[in-house]
Amino acid sequence: KARFYTCHCTGEENYRYLKTNMEDHIAYLAGGDVITC
Repeated sequence: KARFYTCHCTGEENYRYLKTNMEDHIAYLAGGDVITC
């Protein structure tokens, strides 16, 4: 299962749109966050 990450450049409005359509396949990544597998 693929998971995508977006950052501040996407913008809050665009992220909300993506989240609505992609549900748990997308997450917001901020500076200092750590991705674990």
